[in-house]
Parts: sequence; structure tokens; C-alpha cells
Amino acid sequence: MHRQSGELELAAQYFERALKEYPNFEEALVGLAAVFLAEQKPQQAVQPLHAAIALNPDDEVSWYRLSQAEKALGDRAAQEDAMAHFKTLHQQALDQDAVRLAPASEVTRQETGPANTE
Repeated sequence: MHRQSGELELAAQYFERALKEYPNFEEALVGLAAVFLAEQKPQQAVQPLHAAIALNPDDEVSWYRLSQAEKALGDRAAQEDAMAHFKTLHQQALDQDAVRLAPASEVTRQETGPANTE
């Protein structure tokens, strides 16, 4: 909430406090990294993002933010690698959503009356 409202210092304090109590709190790691990116501190964002990815390698947000950090640091190879992971995970999520939204058809052939045998 504080990060989204631009209160970056306060947001960082809350994320860091959460991480002291729960060091494996993936969302807090990603949130702290987002604060660092918003503060133009990409080098500081890299470590919490790697920690978040170690906890959940299937989180597309972590990979996307890592791509942003690596781009800001000028590491093209690392940026492209992170972006490739993000794109793969994002496409998988889109594919899963498409399957959930369009289940296999339950429609069967219907007849309106007796079959014409002529």
C-alpha cells in the first residue's frame, strides 16, 4: 500500500520488518525489490529477487522485476535470460487461463424428431 502510494521509504521499512520475522516471505522480497527499483537502486533489488526466485521459480513477477533490474544495471545477457523465463511463465499462465475459460465442449448432436430413414 505504501509502495503504491509513493511512500517508498516507509514501504521498505515494512518489507524489511516482515522479512526479519519471516525471511522466506516471497511477496515481501518481491515488494522490497520493487521499492529498490522505484528508488533507482537496481543493484539492491537483485539479491531479494534471486531469493524470491529460489523460493518460487514459477513466479513470473519475480522474473520480470529481475529483468528490469538487470536491464538497469546494463547486464544484457542476464536481462534477456530473466525476460525469457518471464515470457515462458507468462505464456503458461495465459494458456492455463484459456483452458479454464474455454472448457471442452459439452455440446452433442441434437435431433429434432425421428430420424428420416428414407
